Amino acid sequence: MQESSATNKDIEISTNLADLPDIVGDAERIGQAIGNLLNNAIKFSKKSGKVIIETKCLDIEGKENILFSITDYGIGISKADHKKLFKPFSQIDTSLGREQAGTGLGLAIVRGIIHAHRGKVWIDSESGNGTTFYFTIPTGQKVTEKEASYIR
Repeated sequence: MQESSATNKDIEISTNLADLPDIVGDAERIGQAIGNLLNNAIKFSKKSGKVIIETKCLDIEGKENILFSITDYGIGISKADHKKLFKPFSQIDTSLGREQAGTGLGLAIVRGIIHAHRGKVWIDSESGNGTTFYFTIPTGQKVTEKEASYIR
């Protein structure tokens, strides 16, 4: 889906992926979170634009984490709308959602997946200046059964 959408809009997808340790978690769901963010980056990018996917390791409070970021150079999101983004069925501009076939669930799903993996998700964006979504996933921790139930 992402490749055909990116090709149709002539969007270059660039990666800068660090050599990463293994993550103990649900690889399929983490992939779903990345896919949702990548779909949004492509969807809201301008034709002939660019999307960058990056990863790196970082230390947060003495624990190793993987930082993921997905950056687009599209329409951007105003600071006032940041709080709405991760709520189910929330869209910042319903006319855009209809035009772009969105339901307002993708980012809520991303948030649930990342939180179930003991990570954090956040945004850096301004209207008209593109968007970067970030999330962290701790390494070396097993996900408990209770946390796993939130992922499934």
